[in-house]
Amino acid sequence: MKSKLHVNSLIFKIVTTVIIGSIGLAVLLSFLNISISKQVFVNHFAESQKKIFNQFDSDFYDFFGNMTEIIATLEQSPNLNIYFSEDQDDVLEDMNNRYQLGRTLKQSTMEGYDEIRVFALGEDEKSYMYSRSDMFAVSKSEIWESDVGQKALQNPGKIICTYRESGFTNVSKSSPVMILAKAWSTVSGEEADVIAFITIKESDIRQTYSHFTSSTSDIVILNQDNQVVSSNNPEYLTNKGQQVEQLNEQIGTMAEKGLYQKEVSADGNIRMYLMQKLQSTDYKVMGIINPNEAFQEQYNIWNLVWATLGITALVVLLICIFMRQQTRPIGILAETMRNLQKEQFKKRVEVKGTDEVRELAATYNHMVDELDNYIRQLLQVEADKRLAEIHALQMQINPHYMYNTLSSIKWLILQGDTGKSTRVIDAFISLLRNVISNTDECVTVDQEIDNLKNYVLLNQARYGDAVRVEFFVLPQCEQYKIPKLILQPFVENAFFHAFPEGGGGIIEIFVKEEGEYLRFDIVDNGVGIKNEQLLALNSKEKIKREHFTGIGIGNVDDRLKLIYGMDHGITILSGQGKGTTITLTLPKRKEEGGNS
Repeated sequence: MKSKLHVNSLIFKIVTTVIIGSIGLAVLLSFLNISISKQVFVNHFAESQKKIFNQFDSDFYDFFGNMTEIIATLEQSPNLNIYFSEDQDDVLEDMNNRYQLGRTLKQSTMEGYDEIRVFALGEDEKSYMYSRSDMFAVSKSEIWESDVGQKALQNPGKIICTYRESGFTNVSKSSPVMILAKAWSTVSGEEADVIAFITIKESDIRQTYSHFTSSTSDIVILNQDNQVVSSNNPEYLTNKGQQVEQLNEQIGTMAEKGLYQKEVSADGNIRMYLMQKLQSTDYKVMGIINPNEAFQEQYNIWNLVWATLGITALVVLLICIFMRQQTRPIGILAETMRNLQKEQFKKRVEVKGTDEVRELAATYNHMVDELDNYIRQLLQVEADKRLAEIHALQMQINPHYMYNTLSSIKWLILQGDTGKSTRVIDAFISLLRNVISNTDECVTVDQEIDNLKNYVLLNQARYGDAVRVEFFVLPQCEQYKIPKLILQPFVENAFFHAFPEGGGGIIEIFVKEEGEYLRFDIVDNGVGIKNEQLLALNSKEKIKREHFTGIGIGNVDDRLKLIYGMDHGITILSGQGKGTTITLTLPKRKEEGGNS
């Protein structure tokens, strides 16, 4: 038997002390360990980001150099300048210039970049596109008047880099892009009249550094105007919002003070900004790190928590095992005494442990044995008493009812109605045999219905057929066992109280199954029961009767509770002028040898 752990028990106090001490020590050690390790981790993490930036700087330098070479190829190509500076009436000459320009680009670093789009646009909307499989998705005038186009015209000879949410060609019109543009003049000394464009999907740029980012660090590439042209965090690409404002603020501060690294704390949240200028360009790469989250991600605090809890649980378990061995006999005795009534004085305690515990257990066992014998005697007396009460209820037959019934039979004989007299006598004999001679406590539903039919026949012989009785019994219910005379009092009550003297009506008796129960309904369409009478019935007040057995509704309710338990009884629904319905629900029981 298991003993419960109470707040005031020795085991509980020891276990609680150990748990509090272990958790307190673990928290203290964890705090010191985390505090020391955090700064080391942050510094190491920052150094690793520097190496990442150096690697990215080298990659981006190569990429930007290649893009510069492609634009320079276009700018220095005589074929392109001739194509844009002169009106070509000769179609073959025009095609030759385009062909030669394509060959020149093909021999450049262009072949290493399949996803970029290269095209040039003149102020007269004349255009050249390297890819034959792509076409312009917007008008050429719109491209010329775009922000990047106008900025290139304002800064001729300088490569302009910017970010757009969509490109100018069919391939890139649905994707964010980074655009490189450069304007120059095909006629010396004149204003720029040609703009070369290179569009690269921003996702392709992002792939070159995405493996260096994580959920706790972001990389942002900024152009010559400190505008974001690529980032793994989409919030920076909008060039709007609080994060972008904070980024611009830190760029200005770090550039002014010549800082490479800066740590900012706001609202308990620490952010570290790393900045590096990309070589040979005006571009910058920024790293934004959340050291706290990065530390928590790498330094799994929960592992420490679970390890501490595991060690604490192991220590507590060992202490519990030791204390249980010492206090188990007393705990078993206390638990047994708490469950004394539930065990019905049958549970004895094993005598073991110290001398004091053994003496206590032996005394307890002796007391339980004495109480058990005494209770058994009381229960036997009570059982005999209840059995006698049940038999007494079954044997109650009102002498006046017998006299009146015999007088009715005599009257029928004097009237010469031999057939009816015989049926009434047979019914009376059968009813007396089942009530007096049959000492069984229970009968089948079929037998109980036969008794009711005999009782109804006797009443109709005395009072006439004004009150009809109909039976509706499902065949599968006939062999279930029920207490004898359990339905007769309700039929009797309906006969003599539901219908005033000389009045007629109908009494219906229904028997059916409901799951594991049998349901009996006795329904009449009589005058009903007044509220005060209904209260008297429910309160089991005794009412003087001069009928067959005098077994009242209260007695039936008592019998049901004696046989089936306190959860079973009768239900009465009635109202004055609305008739009465009596309902009994009993567990299904069959004759010996049958299934219940």
